[in-house]
Amino acid sequence: MIRDTFYVRPLSSFVIRFMADNPGVWFFHCHIEWHLMQGLALVLVEAPDEIQNTASQQLTDNHIQVCKNIGVPYVGNAAGNSENFLDLTGQNVQQQTIPTGFTKKGIIAMTFTCFSGFLGMVSLATYGLAGISTGEEIELMEDLGIDPEEELEREEQEDGVLHLDNRDSRSSNFAYGITGSEDDKEKESDSNRKNNIKSTVITTQLTGTSDANESSNVHSSHY
Repeated sequence: MIRDTFYVRPLSSFVIRFMADNPGVWFFHCHIEWHLMQGLALVLVEAPDEIQNTASQQLTDNHIQVCKNIGVPYVGNAAGNSENFLDLTGQNVQQQTIPTGFTKKGIIAMTFTCFSGFLGMVSLATYGLAGISTGEEIELMEDLGIDPEEELEREEQEDGVLHLDNRDSRSSNFAYGITGSEDDKEKESDSNRKNNIKSTVITTQLTGTSDANESSNVHSSHY
């Protein structure tokens, strides 16, 4: 008897060539147990006529008795058919074969998996856009060793510099003749209109005050 073992590396394969010159029943299988349980095995029957004529290849009485006790046929093909060897009706098959397509359990699992993923995305978007409150922000800054007052002063200074930069950029745009969009022009015209109205109201008030002063001077001269 000759035994050969081949090691298959991950994501690889191999080709086996052998000369069938040793009559007998050979069991070709994988050494990984769960692979063998899933059917990764093959029985090679070489020279069945010579097997029957060779005394060393015959079943012993003990072996035959064991097969009878457990109900396993020892005559015929894989299905125990000794009349038509090509008829494999009733042969032992792998139990719980992998079903084709999606099963009910698979559909339910996939549905809840997609639903969980959707809830996770909603949670990330909600908490990401909501921000944190002032109290929580102060607590976080204190935990990180940051002084909230100094951070507030720094932000105010940065805001002041930002406003100044915006004003300078706006003045440079006017200097180079760069105009804004239509919305900016409308906002600018509205602000100019409001300023003109304010100046008109102030001028009217000043004029009314001067007229009142002149009339009081006239009355005082008459007296």
